[in-house]
Amino acid sequence: MKQTPVSVIILTYNEEANIRSCLESVQSLTKEVFVVDSFSTDKTLEIAREYTQKIFQNPWTHYAGQRQWALANLPFTNDWILFLDADERLTPPLKRELSQVIIQEIKKPFYGGYYIPRHFFFLGKRLRFGGCQDGLKEMRLCNRHNLIIEERAGHEVYISTKAVGSLREPIIHEDKKPLSAWIDRHNRYASANAKYLTYQDQGNKLMDRLGKHTDDYRLYWKEKFRRNFWNKLPILFRPTLLFCYRYFIKLGFLDGLTGFIYIFLHDFWLFLLMDAMYLEIRRKLKNNIS
Repeated sequence: MKQTPVSVIILTYNEEANIRSCLESVQSLTKEVFVVDSFSTDKTLEIAREYTQKIFQNPWTHYAGQRQWALANLPFTNDWILFLDADERLTPPLKRELSQVIIQEIKKPFYGGYYIPRHFFFLGKRLRFGGCQDGLKEMRLCNRHNLIIEERAGHEVYISTKAVGSLREPIIHEDKKPLSAWIDRHNRYASANAKYLTYQDQGNKLMDRLGKHTDDYRLYWKEKFRRNFWNKLPILFRPTLLFCYRYFIKLGFLDGLTGFIYIFLHDFWLFLLMDAMYLEIRRKLKNNIS
């Protein structure tokens, strides 16, 4: 396969269980593969050096901060950037589609980024329902000259200053770390989301920036839904509502026991923990004020 003028950025921290599959999947796409590591203590860098010498290290803050650092400091030779997590990999059909789209954009620029669907695996099984059938689309292919990255609750929000398109072929998302690592990571997400909810009590500045700087209406309406509906629902009611929506309305029960475990942990336990932490922060703020 002919090399594609795209730069791949992969963030890592102790990803020895995942990084090999990720790096192997991008080798035929491009030679410009950057690994941005947060000082791993396992064999992540040893494995990464088998595939690329473009390895950089930067202390971890959050996903958005790390990607912002990468955009500002890496020696790119391409305008188009593909962001991957270490537990993700490309399929041959997706690589062909990426190559076609990027070459087309170089010849005749139109979009500032592209959403890419993901096929999501949990505990070794692909989840096909409970919302996962919608593709879990994220904007991962971006023109770096039209890109703004914002931090939100420990995650990143990609904002394109131009219109955004969508690809058909999926990224494969399969974390090979143990479930305990997943629990630890989502405990941190809950804490970050609780702080973000407190921040949103002061107004949603992200919504203001989205309204001014992007043609990505998918992201704009998602944030509008969060601000005008979801965040106004009663605290602790949201986890039950989300679980019922994912498990019954979105047919999560069709994924069997694995689907139940995922939806219970991701859509009930995580949101219950998030709301409980939010209540804890509010009480502390109230006591400090009084």
